[in-house]
Amino acid sequence: MHLVIRQSSPGQVHLELHGGIDQHDVDIFLHECLALLQAGWRNFSVDFSSCLRFDESLLKVFRPLQEQGAVWHFIAPQPKLFHHLQQLRFEVSLHDLVSSAEKTGSNLIMPF
Repeated sequence: MHLVIRQSSPGQVHLELHGGIDQHDVDIFLHECLALLQAGWRNFSVDFSSCLRFDESLLKVFRPLQEQGAVWHFIAPQPKLFHHLQQLRFEVSLHDLVSSAEKTGSNLIMPF
């Protein structure tokens, strides 16, 4: 997995997940989100557009992080993942509503 983290708009963090996600990656994702929450970030946009496969345990980390203050928006073009996120009653769209040209901020790429 590659995790790209950037500030996409004031007060919002955009997280892009690339490649395959296994349990180890889920643990890293959870750790990074907790660090961002502790730093004061609350609004998270998680983009699964470049995600080839994912461990379903990833879906179990979003609610506990939400209880700690995270506000989620998901971009999930994959039908199965989109359906799972909808069933969990999260805000989810099929594509990013902000064009690449409007995305600002520097990227922090974290390959795992």
